[in-house]
Amino acid sequence: MISEKLMQDLKNLPKSRLVSGELLPTEKKDRHISPFEFMLMWIGMSILLAVFTNAANMFPSLSIKAILFAVMLGNFITVVTLALTGDIGITHGISFPVYLRAIFGYTGNYIPSLVRSLPACFWFGFQTYLGAEAINMILVKLFPAYPGTDGYVMAIIVVFLFVQCFTTAKGIDAIKKFENIVTPLMFLVVMYLLYFVLAKSGMTAGEILATPAGEVTGTRYTFAYAVTAMTGFWATMALNIPDLTRYLKSNADEPNWLKRNWCSIWPQLLGIIPMMTLFAFIGAAAMLTSGQWDPIAYIASLDAPVWLLVLILLLSVFAQWSTNIASNILPPANIYSTVFAPKITFAKGCIISGVLAFLMQPWSLMDKVVTANLVVGIMLGGVAGMMVADYYFLRKRKLNIKDLYVEGGEYTYAKNWNPLAFVAYVIGTIAGLMIPDWGFLVAMFFGGLSYYLLMRFYGAKKYNQESILVNFKK
Repeated sequence: MISEKLMQDLKNLPKSRLVSGELLPTEKKDRHISPFEFMLMWIGMSILLAVFTNAANMFPSLSIKAILFAVMLGNFITVVTLALTGDIGITHGISFPVYLRAIFGYTGNYIPSLVRSLPACFWFGFQTYLGAEAINMILVKLFPAYPGTDGYVMAIIVVFLFVQCFTTAKGIDAIKKFENIVTPLMFLVVMYLLYFVLAKSGMTAGEILATPAGEVTGTRYTFAYAVTAMTGFWATMALNIPDLTRYLKSNADEPNWLKRNWCSIWPQLLGIIPMMTLFAFIGAAAMLTSGQWDPIAYIASLDAPVWLLVLILLLSVFAQWSTNIASNILPPANIYSTVFAPKITFAKGCIISGVLAFLMQPWSLMDKVVTANLVVGIMLGGVAGMMVADYYFLRKRKLNIKDLYVEGGEYTYAKNWNPLAFVAYVIGTIAGLMIPDWGFLVAMFFGGLSYYLLMRFYGAKKYNQESILVNFKK
């Protein structure tokens, strides 16, 4: 954690595009999310109707066991990446877009930041559509005269987008309280869906798990493709997890990496992998037993009293809400308030995210979510690799924090742009596109490796990166 003197110096800096209250490092008093609350946040975010759709689309290309193993492996890779990049927030209290200044420069960081924001807005719109579908279905069940046509769904989407933006704009405290309340309720809905899918199919969980792959009329997905698609869900969060860990209660001064980061590792292990795997099982089983890959349509088919059906649909709405506020609105809002500081505040960034989410119309790609996840993973894998290479292997976890906020500081590079970082990003992305089935890992490896080599043997000296050079003096 940064010293009190440095924090005071930062507070005394005049407001500029690099400095505002929302961009400064968090202090100890700001770190109020407990590890248990962090786990609840992740459980709430991981109850994703899109996981249902993704897993359902993978069958019968893959067996049920292979689908679940792909989910577990993909999310384990993500959890490891989250732990590595999350240390930036725990140790230094800075957000993802602020840290990118160290890699790409004071102005250059705008490009990868904005690239990262677009998938978040896409998923914001996609999840909102699923929530709007659920709200529409509630109205159909309660009011027989309600038409429930596409025009009404569009109107619901607009209102639901606004409500979610408003909730997120209240800040991290409001997000935490919301997750704490709705997560236990949503978990009960997931367990009911599990019971229903087993009861309706007349099959045991073991029989469903034993189901092999089958004939495919359209695209056949490979196991590697499925793993990469699963990393795509949280590849976005693997980059901007410092936006959350900077508010996490932790022993930031603990020298042992594992002890310092355990407060984020175990909540993510328990909050992500089991819930994502369970929901994927429900989606794959639903496809197997009913041929239904649309989660809202499947829920509407439940053999339950209207009041219970409405309650389940309502909690499905909250599931989308809880995922969006922490993983699909908070990150791009932070990015827009950083890129366009000081004119754009965090609250205005939330509104921009909502507008972009609507303009993208992601609901038109309902049957392409697996491919969309894969593309997102490739787009962001290179940046994740560069962050790990820069933070751990070049700077050895030590940053010139003050210069992140001062024009003309260490991260000026070439007129505030680091061209070598963009070369590395392009190399990682091209490599990922050449081997798309393992796209995220390939992009991460080659992006990180090329960045390390370029900066270690040329860029650090060329651009006077003292926080790198000091680690390689003989």
